[in-house]
Amino acid sequence: MRRQRKRAVRPSASPSAGPSARASVGPDAEDGTRLRAKSPADLIGVVPYLLGFHPSESVVLLLLSERRVVMTARMDFAELTDPRGLAGYLDEVRRGQGAVGVVTITYSRSDDAWERTAALADEIDPAVLVDAMLADGERWWSVLCNGSCCPPEGTPYDLGSNPLSAAAVYAGLNAMPDRSSVEALVAGPSPDDVPALELAVDEALEELIGTSVGSRKRLVRRLVQQTLDAGQPPSDVECARLAVLVHHLHVRDVAWAQLTRERAAEHVALWQRVVSRTPVWLASAPLCLLGISAWVAGNGTLQNCCVERVERIDPEYSMASLLADINQRALPPSYWDELRREFRKHPDMLAG
Repeated sequence: MRRQRKRAVRPSASPSAGPSARASVGPDAEDGTRLRAKSPADLIGVVPYLLGFHPSESVVLLLLSERRVVMTARMDFAELTDPRGLAGYLDEVRRGQGAVGVVTITYSRSDDAWERTAALADEIDPAVLVDAMLADGERWWSVLCNGSCCPPEGTPYDLGSNPLSAAAVYAGLNAMPDRSSVEALVAGPSPDDVPALELAVDEALEELIGTSVGSRKRLVRRLVQQTLDAGQPPSDVECARLAVLVHHLHVRDVAWAQLTRERAAEHVALWQRVVSRTPVWLASAPLCLLGISAWVAGNGTLQNCCVERVERIDPEYSMASLLADINQRALPPSYWDELRREFRKHPDMLAG
């Protein structure tokens, strides 16, 4: 891998449209976790816990304000084929978040990773670019280094021994091995379990058929609240009832209107369990409820995985488009409070 040191310069033309792939947005600064990074290696060590998984062949963006990371986002390494377009998108996200500083970290072993990282740095305003780094799993480099700050062979790092990684675990943050591990969380039940789950769905349909929409709304409100208060995962029978109930759009909207930022993690656990026990033909609504809960909980990767599966199994399901738009615009979880206020004023906004 060729190592050339170059300084990023201001782009000479306006950036083009943003990337085609969506970013996975991590938790914002209001989530309460405070981890103090003292070195580039610390930043590399904490990124997997901000994203929820260990990135590879990725570009990670850290937005800074008053020396704090206010947002973390990840994009595929392939996005670096259009550095100007990516830089334009990142600048829109930065301004939308009110951030004043940017750190990019490219995680890749590709032969052209250095050149692509430097090309992106060239397109970012140097007034806001704090650092542009490359990490290959064993060593890191800064493409902005002009002197002795980085040895040509790179600086070794070890996530297993990094103190900030340990602090992140102690703070309750988790990092799965890779993105496919997150995708597995939304993949639904195993084929062997489907026949029994279909029977549970049939029983739920028989129980609920003929009941009014109003009674179903009251029932889903009660079931969601009872499950959250119990602190236990719902049974297969309860999962079937919830999946059948939220299949109706207006009933689904009652369920997601119950979501609060304070209990977002509990809603994630609830709907993740329902998704794992729901046959594919009923999965769209539970997946979107899991996705919106994941966004409010600050887990953009899980949110994206939900959207991607809904787009495969039910591409016309409109709530998935809403979730995709939330992520593309990099709206912070705190925006949920404003949305809930609007929902109370205009309940007709929800169904669709």
